[in-house]
Amino acid sequence: KRNPISVLATLVLLSYANILQRAFLILAPSTVVTVSLTSNRTDVVWLLRGSAEYFTGTRIPLITVAILILVLALVYTVIIFAWQWIIRCPNVWILKWKNNPKLNAFIQTYHAPFCDRHRYWTGLMLLTRCVLFLAFAFRYSDSELLANMYITTLILVAIFTIKMTCSLDTYRHFYLNILELCFLLNLVILSATLS
Repeated sequence: KRNPISVLATLVLLSYANILQRAFLILAPSTVVTVSLTSNRTDVVWLLRGSAEYFTGTRIPLITVAILILVLALVYTVIIFAWQWIIRCPNVWILKWKNNPKLNAFIQTYHAPFCDRHRYWTGLMLLTRCVLFLAFAFRYSDSELLANMYITTLILVAIFTIKMTCSLDTYRHFYLNILELCFLLNLVILSATLS
């Protein structure tokens, strides 16, 4: 049976990392120091185009849209993470949207392969991606403190996710747990060799 909601949810999940990467690239500034005989001048420029000043002119709407995308991505992640607890809340006026059948079908697609107790797992993995993207965004900084924070964050997140994967039967089928553990170990090895 073909389900267009499942296809849409899969496309959103697959493009999530690319959307976050683009938004962080748009928000990334860089500093340029111009040295002359009389004085030194430091300018904050856009990382993607070193000749363009940061947060001026036509880049203001672009940066505003990038911030809006990041806020929406965070709300999306928190909703997917906390959905199993949100649906148990009483019908307060602020949570009336949780009874929408189209939204329920969309979010239940993410929770289908998981055991009932661990339906937060997709949201937890998306929050982990957000933390890693933030750490990676500051990786190329000149600050040694930020570089050390990147490595520490990467190691802590990797240890946490591997520990959680090993100790929980998150999926309904055991072979999916093993497959995810192998994927996470591969991700840690690749990240360690690239950093």
